[in-house]
Amino acid sequence: MTGFPYYLTFGCSILFMFGGSLYFGEQEKNFAMGLSIIAGTFGMVFAHLEKFENFKGAGFEAKLRPQEPPIQQSPDLAELAAEEEAYYASNEEFNRLLDEEHNLNGLSYSRALFNQDQTKYKVQLGDYESDQELMQQEQELDF
Repeated sequence: MTGFPYYLTFGCSILFMFGGSLYFGEQEKNFAMGLSIIAGTFGMVFAHLEKFENFKGAGFEAKLRPQEPPIQQSPDLAELAAEEEAYYASNEEFNRLLDEEHNLNGLSYSRALFNQDQTKYKVQLGDYESDQELMQQEQELDF
């Protein structure tokens, strides 16, 4: 159970458990106070019903489902991150020019752009490389 039904069940359970027991305790109605606590407890159990594997009878025995292990970072993602870092590091001259063009008081604009918007970074890198090729061709023609 997730979303609104979960919060509704859980909220009503809290209300019954604490609000009802305080009210009936103030009225000195001990039996009603106990029933309110039991109703709140059952409501909390039903709010988390999918977490239980089985129940038993009046002696009340409940067994929780085994928890799924947390997701581990796959080696493929680590390799991809290393490749991206190598890609960024291989464009040192372009990164330096970007950082000089966009002075961010000690922060690296090129690193921020690479981490936040790789598409824009690659477009600007492509433009830079095209400009470098044109300049190189012009220099070759001048000789």
